[in-house]
Order: sequence, then structure tokens, then C-alpha cells
Amino acid sequence: MGRLQFKQLNEEDNGWLEREVSAEEVKQAVWDCGGDKSPGPDGFSFHIIKSIWNVIEKDIVDFVQEFSRNGKLVLANRIKKVLPKVISGTQSAFLGGRQITDGILILNEVVEEIRRKNISSFIFKADFEKAYDSVNWAFLDEMMRRLSFGEKWRLWIKECLQTASVSVLVNGSPTEEFKMEKGLRQGDPIASFLFLIVAEGLNVLIESAINKELFQGIPVGSGDLNISHLQFANDTAVMGKAELGNIKAVKGILRWFELISSLKINFNKSVLYSYHVSNEWRRMAAANLNCKSGVFPFTYLGMPIGDSMCRRKRWIPVIDNFNKKLVVWKAKSLLIGGRVTLLREKNEEQRLKEILISGIVLSSQPDQWSWSVDAANGYTVGKAYSMMVGQSRILEARICKRIWNKLNLTKVSCFGWRLLLNGLPTKSNLQKRGILIEEEESICNICRRNVEDENHLFVQCYKIQELWMRCYKWWGISISLPNSISFLCEAHSQGIKKLVTTDVWFFIFLVVTWSIWYTRNKIIHNSHQ
Repeated sequence: MGRLQFKQLNEEDNGWLEREVSAEEVKQAVWDCGGDKSPGPDGFSFHIIKSIWNVIEKDIVDFVQEFSRNGKLVLANRIKKVLPKVISGTQSAFLGGRQITDGILILNEVVEEIRRKNISSFIFKADFEKAYDSVNWAFLDEMMRRLSFGEKWRLWIKECLQTASVSVLVNGSPTEEFKMEKGLRQGDPIASFLFLIVAEGLNVLIESAINKELFQGIPVGSGDLNISHLQFANDTAVMGKAELGNIKAVKGILRWFELISSLKINFNKSVLYSYHVSNEWRRMAAANLNCKSGVFPFTYLGMPIGDSMCRRKRWIPVIDNFNKKLVVWKAKSLLIGGRVTLLREKNEEQRLKEILISGIVLSSQPDQWSWSVDAANGYTVGKAYSMMVGQSRILEARICKRIWNKLNLTKVSCFGWRLLLNGLPTKSNLQKRGILIEEEESICNICRRNVEDENHLFVQCYKIQELWMRCYKWWGISISLPNSISFLCEAHSQGIKKLVTTDVWFFIFLVVTWSIWYTRNKIIHNSHQ
């Protein structure tokens, strides 16, 4: 690569990159991180860090500045501001002022040009094999040197790469951590920008081949503009006139790039598209590249290329793809009540599908189900459930039926279901999960006396007992309050003859327990008295 020509940073750019990290930059880096991302080993997410920033700001800034003085910190916010000066315009990924649609629009214009002028040409859509995982660190460092990145900056990058460790999940459990020797970690804020530097090596190789007249792109417009390649991260499209010399040049360039960068083209997944050429030339070119041969239109970066996009039907696949992704996003953002409704809709949809594909009727007699367990009386859901869980769970089935009564509010039904399964985030449950550590954190906020578990919160707390007794007195009922939420639930599932029907009696149980939980949350989160 000694004779290749690269764009270079100046001294001012390097001084800006290597200056000491400021408190404003640290805060901006924290605010750029999503608050809903998975927390670190300490359990703190960025949402928590942002909420207490005025308390921990000095410690974090001091820590980051100490790291920067020892060459171990790289800020993606810095490198992305200087990269446009050294990364060619053929790369349209991750940089300010460049968009994913740039490459799509240019490629469509190229296809329109070769059709209008009837140019014999080809487009080779290259597929890199495990691109991020295969990057050679020595090549990355050499590329930064050729682009005139400073010694201190390159040391920071080297430290970030060499000090990283990874582990592999085996049967759901992580193995012992080990050091990496190549590759970039996807998800790392700096990784995408470092890959642009690596991909710039391919751009320089292609430009050098064009300058030496070893490769010829496709002329566009009335001037001297030639389009030879487009890059978006690891998605690359190379195009040129349909000549055997061009095909051999593409193969040689990609092979050379593989040797110096370790980025290997998977020719089995790469596709060659050609226009206004014979079938014999198409087969010969595909065999030379050892790749598949495709036809127009095709997709690039998820969008159709080589078709009239003025027609509405051409956008239908794109719209359908958007709708599918939006449905998944909407389902993830639903509250628990909405998820129950969605689940019911999917169950109904599945039942309709089963009816439609159940097969052809082979008999004139009406169909009927047969159950070998009780062939005489036939199948019922109750019998099947009794057989699976045993008679001891029939009571719970009756309670569940009361909980999911369609007259109940969905949020109250969901609450009752979680209450029955001990799934509410009471302080006792949070302590079991390691969220509350200190013993005093698990004390009931209503009475400030005992540990808050489901039995205490809904039955045993003396203030809650007063609430239950007032409620029963209001209904004119004298009852001994049980000591367990499960016993209380069972009592309310049976009703009181001549006084309260079973449905109303159980509804009282749900309303009172939900009100207790609602008030408890207001006390904790809103300082409600």
C-alpha cells in the first residue's frame, strides 16, 4: 500500500482529537446512550445515571479524564467529526450529512443511465464474510497511520481493542473470559467508525486501479463522471462496463483487500447482475467470480433497484416490511392489559387458521370429537384439566375464572392474576431478586413495622385489617379475617348465601386488594400520605 494515495488529517484535527476530555463531552456521551438499555454488572442503567447526574458527575468526569491521560479512552463523538475529511464520498454510512438513501438513489440513477444509453455493464453486489469479526488490527492501525491520525490517538485505539475480553454462552451459561486478537465488537459506539477506516482501504484500491486504467466504471451524465463503486459499511456494490478485464480486476482487488485486511468476500452469497450482455458472457463472468448470477430488479440495502418506483405496487413490499416491524414494536410497548388482549386476538387467529387448513371432508356424516380417556361421555376441557393438574387445583381454576370475568377491568384482572401467583413486586420479592439489599428497605411503608410480603401487605398489616373490617361492616357482614391472602381469596370465591352473590363477593376482593396496591405505590413513589 506504500504507493497508494490517501486523504490525510492535518495537525489541527489531530490536536482536537487528542485534547483532554472535558466535562461537557463526558455528559454528552452519557446523554447519547439510551436510558432503556441493559444495565451493567452493578445493575445501574443509563436512566438511573442521568437521574442522579448532579451527585456523581464529578466522580465520573475525574475517572474518564484519568483514563484519557493513560490512553485508554476513545470518544466516538470526536472521531465522527473528523472522518468526513478522510473518508471518500462513496461511503454513505454513519457520518453526518450522509444517509443510507444516498447509495440507493445513486445506484438507481446508474441503472437508469445504462438502460437509457444501452450500456453493456455489470453490478457486483459483494457480501463480506463476518465483516466486523474479521478486521485485522494491524491493518486498521496502518490505515490510521496513512490517514495521518496521531500517535496518541492510535495508542488509544490499540488499548481499547487489546484490553477487551469476551465470553461465549454455552447452554445459557457464560464461559471464562478470554482476550480478542482481531475483530470489532458490534454495538460499541466506536466500532462503526473504525470499520469505515478499514473500508476506506478498499475504496483506495479501486481508485488506484481506475487511475492505472485497470478498471473502468460506468459513465453517468454528459460530463466525465464515472461511478465505479458504492459502500455502506460492509455492503458494497462494484459496477463497470461488461468487459472480461473489468471482471478480473474486481476479483484481483477483492483478493488483495482480503490479504491485507482479513475481510473475505463470500462469493457464494455475492451476486453478479448484468445488462445488455449475452448469456454466454453472463455465465463466464459469474464463473470467473465464482458467484451467482442475478437479474433486475434486485434489492440493495433493503430497497428495490432497477425498477420503476413511480408505480404504487413496487412500494408494497417496503410498506409491508414497515408494517411488520411496527406491529412488533407496538406489541413490545403495550401495557400488560393490552398484551392480554393481543394474546386473545392471536389465539382466535390461530383457531381460524386451523379450521381453514383442517383438510377435505371425506364423509357425509357430521364430524365429532372422540376422546379415548372417556369415550362414552366425550371430551370436556374441565375433564382434561382435572386429569392434568389433579383435583387439588380445581379451586384455583374456579378462582381464575372469577379473576378473568369479562366484567372486570383488564388491569384489575391482570393484578389479581399476579397476586394469585405471588408475582407482584412486593419488597419481599424484590429482596429475593437482589434488587433491595438493606433490611430496612423491605419494611412496609403503611405500618412501618414488618417486612412487606403479600400476606402482610394485603391481610396482616394492622391498618389493612381495619380497612377490611370497615368494608365488611359496610356490607353488614361479620367475618373472621384469615391470616393468609390465599385463604382470603378462597373465602371470597365462594360467596355468602342470601347476602352477596359469588361474583359480587369476589369483585369486592379484587377491588379492595387493587386499591391497597394502588395506594401503596402512591406512598412509595409519590410520597403520598
